[in-house]
Amino acid sequence: MKEYRIRVNPSRVLDEVCESSAYIGAKSSEYERVSALQDDVDYLKKHFESSALYFVNALKDVISSSWTQEKESGVYNLGLSLSDAFPRELSSELERHANAYFVYDVLARWLMLLSREDAAFYKSQAELELKALREQVYSKTRPRREWFKQKNKNAMAKKDITISISMPDVVFEVYNDSYLTGKSRVYEGRPDLIAAMQADEDEDDVGHIQRSVSSAWSKLKLALSEYLVDGGTSANNGLLDIKSTQTLSLSMPSNFNESARSTIADCIHRYLVYSSLFEWFLVTNKADAKEYGELANGELVLLQAALAKRVRPQRG
Repeated sequence: MKEYRIRVNPSRVLDEVCESSAYIGAKSSEYERVSALQDDVDYLKKHFESSALYFVNALKDVISSSWTQEKESGVYNLGLSLSDAFPRELSSELERHANAYFVYDVLARWLMLLSREDAAFYKSQAELELKALREQVYSKTRPRREWFKQKNKNAMAKKDITISISMPDVVFEVYNDSYLTGKSRVYEGRPDLIAAMQADEDEDDVGHIQRSVSSAWSKLKLALSEYLVDGGTSANNGLLDIKSTQTLSLSMPSNFNESARSTIADCIHRYLVYSSLFEWFLVTNKADAKEYGELANGELVLLQAALAKRVRPQRG
């Protein structure tokens, strides 16, 4: 068994809860009633502690040490004991799912007092994140026989490919699509609803979009885990750098059809855009969120098909 750590920063979680509740309040024109303010932080901390207990109970089978809190930073640490066959390339995604769970669950507990419909929605999102995390901690790599690899080097040969994704292009498309989507909606006498759907370049919206893209990137790496070349046993929930080009190194079978590389890159780009818009519209317009969620899932299907492309064997 190998030890992994999940770190959750309560202050960062509660800041995101306050920010998300403000978006929800602005969308419904009930900002003062729905939005959580700094005066409510002590109350939100109680919700965070309840969520932490539920989180531990859900992962009790793999927990090696319960929550401990760092004195200086206040960050919570949780130890996980995972199989030796756990894919190390997924270790960096553990915290992303955990932090997303806490944001959604605390937000749902807060909204139970104010908007039960929104509370039910965010509770379902928290459960989805927790389910994804549970599936991830039980993941295992396919067994490999060292002697077989040595005796059959040609049969087990791998082909490494690198996929580069321009994150500025992805982010621009997210902004542009949110603008066009909002522009196409008609709300009689409610221009504020249209404006809420359209991402701006102010600090709050940029931060929200960056988190959405980071979440999409995390889910993408999980989908590519069978082929992804990565390493490490520590997790990090830092936000993705959306101002540079990100690369993915994939280890493919020797008979992989390299003509599918451009299709893979295109599917990844569109998946990141659609999944980020799904996260954005979760707060601003749930109807559009569902549509973009379905589009993102469709791109994953196409991506898996492209990864499965093989060249026909030739008689030697």
